Amino acid sequence: MLSLRWRYAARDLWLHKTRTLLVILSIAVGVFAFGMIFGAIIRLNRDLPVKYRAIEPASAIIHTTPFDQEMIDAVRRMPEVAHAEGRFRTVLRFLQRNGEWHDLEVLVLEDYTTNVINRVLPYGGAWPPPDHALLVERNSLFLTQAAVGESILLEMPDGKQRTIPIAGLTHDMNQPPAQITGVPYTYATCDTLEWLGYPCRYNQLQLIVAQGREDQAHITRVAQAAAKKFEDSGYTVLWTEVPIPGHFFAQDFLPTIQLILGLLGTMALVLSSFLVINVITAILTQQTRQIGVMKAIGAQSGQITNLYLRMVFAFGVCALVLAVPLGATAAYFFARFVALQLNFDLDGVQLSPGVLGLQVLVGLLAPILAALAPIAHTAGMTVLHAIQDQGLGQSRNGQDVTNTIGGALQQRLRLSRPVRLSLRNTFRRRGRLVRTLVPLGLGGAIFMTVLTLRLSLFTTLEETISAQGFDVQLQFDQPVRISRIAPVIEAIPAITAAETWTVREGIPIRSDGSEADSVRLFALPPTTQLYTPEIIAGRWLQPDDQNAMVVAVGLIYAEPTLKLGDDLTIRVDGVENTWRIVGITEAFQPPVAPALVYVNQRYFWQKMGYHNQTDTLRALTALHDPATHAHVAQLLLDRLNAIGVTVRSTRTASEDRRIFTERFNIITSILMIMAFLLATVGSLGLMGTMSINVLERKREIGVMRAIGASNHAILQIFIVEGVIIGLISWVIGLLFSPLISYLMSRRIGMVFTKQPLTYIYDPRGPLFWLLIVILVAALASLAPARNAANLSVRETLAYE
Repeated sequence: MLSLRWRYAARDLWLHKTRTLLVILSIAVGVFAFGMIFGAIIRLNRDLPVKYRAIEPASAIIHTTPFDQEMIDAVRRMPEVAHAEGRFRTVLRFLQRNGEWHDLEVLVLEDYTTNVINRVLPYGGAWPPPDHALLVERNSLFLTQAAVGESILLEMPDGKQRTIPIAGLTHDMNQPPAQITGVPYTYATCDTLEWLGYPCRYNQLQLIVAQGREDQAHITRVAQAAAKKFEDSGYTVLWTEVPIPGHFFAQDFLPTIQLILGLLGTMALVLSSFLVINVITAILTQQTRQIGVMKAIGAQSGQITNLYLRMVFAFGVCALVLAVPLGATAAYFFARFVALQLNFDLDGVQLSPGVLGLQVLVGLLAPILAALAPIAHTAGMTVLHAIQDQGLGQSRNGQDVTNTIGGALQQRLRLSRPVRLSLRNTFRRRGRLVRTLVPLGLGGAIFMTVLTLRLSLFTTLEETISAQGFDVQLQFDQPVRISRIAPVIEAIPAITAAETWTVREGIPIRSDGSEADSVRLFALPPTTQLYTPEIIAGRWLQPDDQNAMVVAVGLIYAEPTLKLGDDLTIRVDGVENTWRIVGITEAFQPPVAPALVYVNQRYFWQKMGYHNQTDTLRALTALHDPATHAHVAQLLLDRLNAIGVTVRSTRTASEDRRIFTERFNIITSILMIMAFLLATVGSLGLMGTMSINVLERKREIGVMRAIGASNHAILQIFIVEGVIIGLISWVIGLLFSPLISYLMSRRIGMVFTKQPLTYIYDPRGPLFWLLIVILVAALASLAPARNAANLSVRETLAYE
């Protein structure tokens, strides 16, 4: 008996191969998406901390004025310190192939062969860096527009230029991704540094504590003691950085992306179960009279339920055979893609036992749970009810709905008979219709959401570029008098407006004396005509403000104890000043960037001992294209170098736009893949529904063929029915997409830009999805419609 039940299930699956394949594919897509997303999430969460610990991240980093080897040795002798290493970091400029100058970061390690802290590893080519050559961090090579073995032209702050070859690649996981910063990272030796015109000294000291490596309070005390040694020796400590122990920067925003993708993956799995319900319901409808016969000769409801659950179980097993290996492979490549964006490596394809167990569980359990209710309902029917059932697919009150809609339309439109039949048939099985519409509608809503999210991202970007108040920004190596650079600005007609600012790195000091993460302090004219702040609380700076400060909302998120009206002490260049928070503004920033604060430039000059000086020039140009930006930046560089002003770095609005565009494309591409998976589930569901409809209406098709219906008319009936379902799903997606896109825009904005996005619904989304869903619906209905058109009259009329 056991073997007979399995043979019955296998025979039914084999006799209806197309239907079986559709169900297997639908379940497989859901299990595949589930396995891919959760496999990637588990892999990233497991491997990221391991890879980060492997590079021995620094317990603390002390940023100072240049120091010698003696200071490194002095810190190494501290009993609280296990290791200490010196590094030098500076920003130069290099010439790209397109003729534009861009910033480039040069790092010099104390000793590459004995490097222990924040390990820089060889990746390809020479190791360690040869003299008079550079190694480039692997993730930033593309920014140099050069290959290993080729040379680039560097320009020092004093205007001196050197051509230097790229001798190899490194892997430095501790560097922020170049895709985010837009700055390539290079590595050189002390000899190369002297060849470039710098003394062989260090401006960073990285240390690892001997004990309590997970105790941030202990690390802070050790770092403060080391910093005091520098101060006692006459060096200026700019700031002391104490990262969260064992915490990689990406761990702050990765969970949100994982949550969104996890929800979409789970949706794909749940929605794929809808097709199982449709198919099982159709099978039960088709075989209700057979069930009545089985019950008449003694079959129990439990036995019948068991029989059909075996069929569903077989669906799940077949789907798992297809989905598990594909899901594991896709999980690896997806996790590898994310890992490369975060600049670390995975070790290879690995089948996670936890994910495998989840896939098997949901791949078998989800279809069974989905099919249990209709199976139990049919198995519980009385013998009389089951034998008398005609299996015509008429849902209760369905004809009333059809007549109402069809009558209303026929009063307004002259519909052909095939179209009227298509409209009537659409609503015959309302439960099946709903289960078909939900996946298609949700897939459309997600598609429209992704387009809206993309538009909101780029709208926010353009507003920020406009509000930040510059097309070209130059930062000088040393403060210079404004009167010295004013003639240079006036002599360039392409510059329509310009302002001089002062920019410094600062360290907030908490009330308990501990240091917060660094901030970027902008000292600017309170009456600035270039920068447009977006104040969300309090007010903007006023000309007579003394110790007033406006902070970006990102600082409030990072330091929840701060609020409007509080005093905040910030150390800049070793000098501590206390400021009163008078306003809070939103600021569009990368997730790894320091928070921004704004103060009155005149008062800042007084506190820091400056007078009518600046270290940053911001300019607007007449035209806002990349060529104009590059041309004006080069003119400023040439003329400032001619009067002896050294420029440390340049930045243009075009560069900002390009960097953020690449980042946003990554985000929207990942989400679009998930929208495609959901749409695939919906398309398979529609194809399955149309196949079932053809199967149930064989006798109707035979009658139509007997009275003269052509193949074209049969094709039209079923294709139009599929298109009508697609159009209804489009309306559903259109109704839900504004809410989904609004919520997602706010969340994505907070994670990736530290502010809610400017929400703008993309009107192209509904239009594009309308065209797509009509095409998908027509194609999904084409194969079932062809099958219907090819049925002979004898075959259809003989169908039970």
